[in-house]
Amino acid sequence: VHPPSREGAAYWMRDKECTTPYAQPISDRWSSVSALHLPLLPHHSCFTAVPNMQFIPLPERTGFAAYWMRDEERTTPPPQPIDVMLNAGWIVQKSHNSIPGVFFEETEKEFKMTVKPRFVPPGFPRYQEFYDKTNTTEPSWALRRDLKTGRSYGKIYMTSDNTLILRVWTKPMWGNDFDIITEEYCRLEDDGQVIVARQCCLDVKSGKRAVQYLVGRRYEVPPKGHV
Repeated sequence: VHPPSREGAAYWMRDKECTTPYAQPISDRWSSVSALHLPLLPHHSCFTAVPNMQFIPLPERTGFAAYWMRDEERTTPPPQPIDVMLNAGWIVQKSHNSIPGVFFEETEKEFKMTVKPRFVPPGFPRYQEFYDKTNTTEPSWALRRDLKTGRSYGKIYMTSDNTLILRVWTKPMWGNDFDIITEEYCRLEDDGQVIVARQCCLDVKSGKRAVQYLVGRRYEVPPKGHV
């Protein structure tokens, strides 16, 4: 950055105590007009999104539909920060660490994610998430990423720089309050052959946050036994 001239110019150092924090509170919502007429916008502000992120309608084909084999060298190694923050038990951690990859499927109106860990507790053969690409409905499913009993809800968004955002929030079996919010920011590299997913998680009650990365290489067809 070139230094300003001495006349008619100055540098203004940000006052962190008075400036609005980088991540807006979870309770901040878009205006009712935006939520009503522009369903492609997040229902509340993405808590880990960069400022001034521009959202666009999801195209019929996002370019993310494929099986993504985990790159062990670039993916965050265990213990995964989100598991540590949530005090996940060793069974949950072992299950997450054994996931070989992620399978994304899509139609014109639906986007689906499937993972099949090599090690799973009884009753959890695979995990799936379902998203409405039109964002006119709020899909939900019975399983949670942390394998606890309860329910998950999801929304999907896309930005003008082709970042795909999967937003998931969960409720416990008994109760109506959300306890965990997860946002996954997915970008493609190497002409669409590599995916980099920044996984961000908020524990609502404690306010604690954690970030980890999943990097995978594209396979058009899932390897046998991976889904």
